[in-house]
Amino acid sequence: MAIAHEGTFKTEVHSDKLTLLPLTALVVGSMIGGGVFNLLSDMSRAAPPGAFALKLALSGETYQGVPGRSRDIAIGALATLYGVWLVYAAGLSYLLMCSVLFAPGLLVYARARREQGEQVFAGFEMWLAAPLVVLAVIAAYLLWIGKLSPL
Repeated sequence: MAIAHEGTFKTEVHSDKLTLLPLTALVVGSMIGGGVFNLLSDMSRAAPPGAFALKLALSGETYQGVPGRSRDIAIGALATLYGVWLVYAAGLSYLLMCSVLFAPGLLVYARARREQGEQVFAGFEMWLAAPLVVLAVIAAYLLWIGKLSPL
């Protein structure tokens, strides 16, 4: 079906193709929302790899027959401290926004653990998940009443 517009061009409208308006909305939405996800990405690159490297160096899990873990322990500890500092430097509002975005991931994690036949939250995991959910609820409330801005 052809629709004639004022001017010198015609536009074909097909229900199975994206038009200019949804594509523009997609690009603009990506540009606006990209900042929040870049922050999360930057924060996730700093803390967990350092903490995991520290865990591996302390446990000796990947050091069978290799001496000198002390250098890797120091680097892992330094990277972990830097990651913690990044969370502090970002501020409480960004930490709350991160909790809103990460809390739904607990549902995916729980489902994956159930599919594997394992306990959903074992030991220390519950002590990490519970504050995350509490922070997410607080942040959602603050967003609702306008005290916290997602930008």
